Amino acid sequence: MQPKNNLLNLKLLESLERTGNLTQACIENDCDLSTASRQLAALEEDLGISLLDRRRKPMQPTRFVKTNLYLIRRIIRLHDELLEEVAKELSSRNDKFIRFGLTTSAIVHGVVGLVNKFNTEYPDIEIQLVPDMDHTSVMNKEVDISLVPYEPKESELTVLPIGQCFTLLVAREFPAVSYSRRQEAR
Repeated sequence: MQPKNNLLNLKLLESLERTGNLTQACIENDCDLSTASRQLAALEEDLGISLLDRRRKPMQPTRFVKTNLYLIRRIIRLHDELLEEVAKELSSRNDKFIRFGLTTSAIVHGVVGLVNKFNTEYPDIEIQLVPDMDHTSVMNKEVDISLVPYEPKESELTVLPIGQCFTLLVAREFPAVSYSRRQEAR
């Protein structure tokens, strides 16, 4: 059993029980009837139990839903409380912050210097350094900006060079060079 972790399904079930009408439940939860029907059917399949009595017109929640409605309402209420706490946390923070992603190959000491300089010039903006984030993290809105050692090809990204980067191979003696030099000496 792998139940879908979708709050909309629980809200639909709660609204359906309260209103007695799936169309009204869809209106309350801002979703269309076909989507709601598909999602609830998928949830029933995942759980392995019937949530809706489709033999009755209009369709009604099953005894299982009615018996466990207090749990469904509790989950919805806890979710709402969590969102309130998130809103409080965000409002208590500095209004202005930038989530700065760094790839694992980013040169951290150089970045720390840049962040310190930025903090001096803009003390009311907080920089949050987030490790292991690349350009896809910017596209997925996990971070606002990211320092990467390559040029992404996605056209929706703004790419700004901040200097030149070099990758150099350093060795005491590179066998191929030593070998070719020995060949030239003969």
